[in-house]
Amino acid sequence: MKFGEYFFTLYLVDPLKEQGLNSEVAIYNILYFNIPFFIYSFYQCFKNDNYILILPCLIAPIVMYFLFSWCMKCCSHDTRIDFIFSKNFERIFIGVVNYKLNGYSKTFEYQTDEIDRFGFLKPENINGPTSFVVILKNKIMSQIIRCKGIDKYDQEGIEFILNGKLNKQE
Repeated sequence: MKFGEYFFTLYLVDPLKEQGLNSEVAIYNILYFNIPFFIYSFYQCFKNDNYILILPCLIAPIVMYFLFSWCMKCCSHDTRIDFIFSKNFERIFIGVVNYKLNGYSKTFEYQTDEIDRFGFLKPENINGPTSFVVILKNKIMSQIIRCKGIDKYDQEGIEFILNGKLNKQE
């Protein structure tokens, strides 16, 4: 998406889709799936007069919620890449926006005269992630991000825009 002559962004996931952990839905699901355990524990507790059996039943949903939220955090992904050129196209700032949309998880800054080109590397296997890289003129390749789900059309579009801005300066 082009926001101006100096600012471009590439969405890695659908911007309209909610990205965060919905705590309310998670709690309802955990409690819903634990209903049979609750019933069994309460039954055993009152049948045997052993009230300690209720403790795992009450602690299990809390533990499951923390495991679920930790898993969601670990499995979360970045949402977009921002490309910001300086006023004279002398420098470029590249920022990978985190899944919470409150900051950058990675940032890069390059002098445009040091960049040979931008590109996407094909994945090693068919379903593997594509790597977005910056190839510098001294033949050093810097990986910006590995991502899945960017179609060929979007890859070619962002390469065309960014490499076009570089070639305009030469």
